[in-house]
Amino acid sequence: MGDGDPIRLTAAGIARRLRAEPERVVGSAAVAAAIGAAISRHRRARGMSQAALAEAVGCDPSAVARWEAGTRTPTAPRLVRVARALGCAAGALLPDETG
Repeated sequence: MGDGDPIRLTAAGIARRLRAEPERVVGSAAVAAAIGAAISRHRRARGMSQAALAEAVGCDPSAVARWEAGTRTPTAPRLVRVARALGCAAGALLPDETG
């Protein structure tokens, strides 16, 4: 993947990005924490509870709590559903390229 290649922010595009940078992403506690913080920030900005987000996404509220705590990360397809429920782009929930 070249520097100028756009990344489609679909489940497949996110999965492609994660595979392209395994040393930075796979198993990284810092990445899990960054994704969790972004989910929490966007959820709170919309005035949603963790339970409401979980219902919109179709998961258990404890999953949302684990994502926000940075102990787990959502799968790429679920991250797309989270972004839709929060009214933001999926890329807004991922760490930036400089991190």
